Amino acid sequence: MAGLENIQAQLGKMYGPLPLGAWIIVVGGGLAFALYQRNQSTATDDSSDWTDTDTDPNVGLGGVPAGYTYTGDDTDDDSDDSTSTGTGSSYVITDNESWGQAATNELIALGYDSAAAAAAIGVYMNGGSPTATQWAMIRVALTRVGAMPSPVPTQNNPPSTQPTTNAFKAKATETRTGTWYAKGSIKAYTKDGKATSITRPKGYAIIVEQWGTIGGSTYARSRTYYYRYSDLSMTNPTKAAAKAKPAFKAGKSQGPVGTGWHLKAAGKAYDKYGTAKVSRPKNYGVLVVSWGTINGTSYARSVNYYYPTSNLTHPTAKKTTTAKPKTTTKPKAKKATPKPKTKTYTVKSGDNLTNIGHKFGISWQRIFNANKGKISNPNLIRPGQKLTIPAS
Repeated sequence: MAGLENIQAQLGKMYGPLPLGAWIIVVGGGLAFALYQRNQSTATDDSSDWTDTDTDPNVGLGGVPAGYTYTGDDTDDDSDDSTSTGTGSSYVITDNESWGQAATNELIALGYDSAAAAAAIGVYMNGGSPTATQWAMIRVALTRVGAMPSPVPTQNNPPSTQPTTNAFKAKATETRTGTWYAKGSIKAYTKDGKATSITRPKGYAIIVEQWGTIGGSTYARSRTYYYRYSDLSMTNPTKAAAKAKPAFKAGKSQGPVGTGWHLKAAGKAYDKYGTAKVSRPKNYGVLVVSWGTINGTSYARSVNYYYPTSNLTHPTAKKTTTAKPKTTTKPKAKKATPKPKTKTYTVKSGDNLTNIGHKFGISWQRIFNANKGKISNPNLIRPGQKLTIPAS
């Protein structure tokens, strides 16, 4: 009796919120239930326990391909797989919802907490970010039940258990930030030194925000990507230095400056490097500002454009002539040179004194001075107005 009383005393002793006897009942009952459930589904499921009902073998994310119907038996023996006569679990998985129920039931049958199992499967089915513990349960479910019929929408990868040893460490290895250039076709890297799928072409401009090291090598951080220092250059390798073009050089006068010059034939007007820019018609009036050469060829500069002297003519320009020997005969009296006649011009729409002067090879000031009785403001002329054009 003393021994029995002693046992009763021990069973009545409090351990936490319950006496020892209550703990034995709770734990023992749980183990008994787990063993019962395990006996119902512990048979090893070989490949013949699955019937392929899917026409696309690539659907699904892991475990057993989607579209399989599990009708497992209790023995790992192919002889009885044609008809399921076992007492194991039987699931007809047609959609993600039925897959989730089957996966949760499998985890519970294996002894996992029901709430924890349901939470892990729910996170996985909704494309969440499972914890390491949840991933362990999800892998078991995938092995037991197979993959979901439809892929996970945005499933994250399992958390890495490997610490990052080559993380970018900021360091002032270079003082110059700003624009650098790719020496050749180069890779962009992540902050732990892993090459990405992004390739930058030769001469690509990279904005360097910070310098540092990854695993002992020098890298430049450019926003979210990292580039090796050895791949970068401060000068753009694709941009060659522009060669200096021979420009207009003022030189010896080839004739008088000012108005009175015209094009002998239709021709081009050039810039100071001798590049053709616009076309001018025959007899176009050219105001010569200075004379010079472009790459050895004689040009006349006319404000913003340049004209080859070979295409210019000036009716009143003096020409160099060879002196004639004197004769004893009395030279004939020279006839008085008649004064050049003026012309009349009717103003057209879009005209101004400057372009009218170009047409006649004279300056707009001369036209204005010859028409002061008709024009009070040189900037205001009207169509139909008749102007006196002095001789060039």
